[in-house]
Amino acid sequence: MHKLVLASLLMCLPLASAATLHGTVYDLGLDVVDNAVITVDGLQKQVVVARNGSYTITLSPGNYSLVVQRGTEVILEEDLEVAMDGDFVLDLIAIQLLDDADDEVDSRLDDISADVGDDPEQNYIVIVLLVAAIVITLILVWKHARPGRSSGQSEQNSPELPDDLHVLFDFIRAQDGRTTQKEIRLQFPYSEAKISLMLADLEAQGVIQRIKKGRGNIIILKKTNTISE
Repeated sequence: MHKLVLASLLMCLPLASAATLHGTVYDLGLDVVDNAVITVDGLQKQVVVARNGSYTITLSPGNYSLVVQRGTEVILEEDLEVAMDGDFVLDLIAIQLLDDADDEVDSRLDDISADVGDDPEQNYIVIVLLVAAIVITLILVWKHARPGRSSGQSEQNSPELPDDLHVLFDFIRAQDGRTTQKEIRLQFPYSEAKISLMLADLEAQGVIQRIKKGRGNIIILKKTNTISE
């Protein structure tokens, strides 16, 4: 009799709404970040470790702050809004690493500028060193941020593309091989459905990779492609 009453009471309780977020933690080169610590704080606080780069978090609808750490280094900080219950894929890309690289460039430039004296010959040498440092640093940052590239990797030919896909490919390449589907939509006079079909075509031919991030997609060239005119 007691068990029957308890079961009836449980059936009368409202079901708590919750959203399940799961995905993978990547660095700028789209390599999986193993054992990253993910902390979500807001209506409730959770700390999970992304084993083999994968994680799963269940949250009630609300606003949260999300911090991803690799060891003691913070590699990503974002505000997170959970609007409804359901199952969502949220891949985390450590964009904080690129910001750190920019800060390092600024720090180096400040150090070099502080050493400039009144001697014209010395100033000339410092200017040459300054230009060389800027060029080298930009090359390193560009190589670090460009996905799917390794030293000694040869360029591969991709299939011939129609004119509209060729223009889209040129736009993505002009953005250093990384852009968003939203930005493409703003730059091209096509519908959202048309843009999605064009990106799906490029992805099927191995030209790009689409990574789900929040409610949008990040578009990345998989490798250096030589498109036939």
